[in-house]
Amino acid sequence: MTTYDIICVGAGPTGLACAMDAKRAGMSALVIDKGCLCNSIYNYPVHMVFFTTPELLEIGNLPMVCGGDKPTRLEALKYYRKGAEHYGLELRLFFGGHLFGQVCHGVRIHSRLLGGRFGRFLFHFESLGDIFLVAVGQCFLCL
Repeated sequence: MTTYDIICVGAGPTGLACAMDAKRAGMSALVIDKGCLCNSIYNYPVHMVFFTTPELLEIGNLPMVCGGDKPTRLEALKYYRKGAEHYGLELRLFFGGHLFGQVCHGVRIHSRLLGGRFGRFLFHFESLGDIFLVAVGQCFLCL
């Protein structure tokens, strides 16, 4: 059975930032996602340019450098991938829907894929614990 100090459900910028902060604090972190790293950004239009400046997209105290005034989709994807590599984050991407045996401070986590168009997950927590972060756009929780 593997134990983590923090489990982040969602490998987008918020989940990655939380896992990076946990690693900087000396904690063990696991990041899981049903899709690829930054799946929502990956599905943006290919030539999309962000409305915001790079400084507002930065995470983990890592500077975001881009070719123009505003970052592109591709620059953001590269930035977040390199950030995850820099911090050595443990990622479980294209997560198939089962977290059997995963424990976060005494919380045994069970999940299953509900299916459907958006691939929604149902999570069930056996007991309360210290940190379990859900950083996703759509999630159903059963406590």
